[in-house]
Amino acid sequence: MNLIDRRTGLYTIKSLIATEIYEKLIEQKELLEAITEKTEYQQYYYDVLSGYFFEDDEGEEVLNFFIDKYNSLDPGQIPAINLIVDGDENSQNGSPENAQVEVSFEVEVFDDADGESESDSVATAKVEFMSGIIRFILENMTIPGIQHKRVQRRKFIYRNNNGEASNITYSGVVFFVKYVEKTLIASTGNKIKTNLTDFSGRFQLKTDNLEV
Repeated sequence: MNLIDRRTGLYTIKSLIATEIYEKLIEQKELLEAITEKTEYQQYYYDVLSGYFFEDDEGEEVLNFFIDKYNSLDPGQIPAINLIVDGDENSQNGSPENAQVEVSFEVEVFDDADGESESDSVATAKVEFMSGIIRFILENMTIPGIQHKRVQRRKFIYRNNNGEASNITYSGVVFFVKYVEKTLIASTGNKIKTNLTDFSGRFQLKTDNLEV
């Protein structure tokens, strides 16, 4: 019996983008933790970034980062980061054909506020800050096998009432890439390291579970 391999360029590049963001944010947190006497900016950076780390089911501190989480985030899952395709996937960017593909991804950043103006502005400042960090990471990342990439835009929704007592504040960075499916897959090989946990698909770098 032959296993069906449907690892497309879209999945591959999505994993590469997520891996780059994840590793850079982990690195930034470790660098900030190593500074014993932080400046005001460094302390703010550390406080905001630390808010995106949660304890998982095994008691480990992990970045609250998802891939393709389309269901609404629970209050306990915020602050959070989510990577999705910006718009609909189509047959071209969802197949391993030898075709030139253009696709945009969005990195969503969420925080919450309790409805008070001061807390609202604090939450808004946090998502603006985090989306700015992610924008810098995307602008400077190197992806093997792609023809072109650019940050298209950064957008904000300052208040999004979700029907609960709190409000979700949101900022997103849209990232455009152009690549050839087979070239991208061949150039990356089996180097993708991802693991989707049992907690709503949170993204972690723990296991090497993509062997095809």
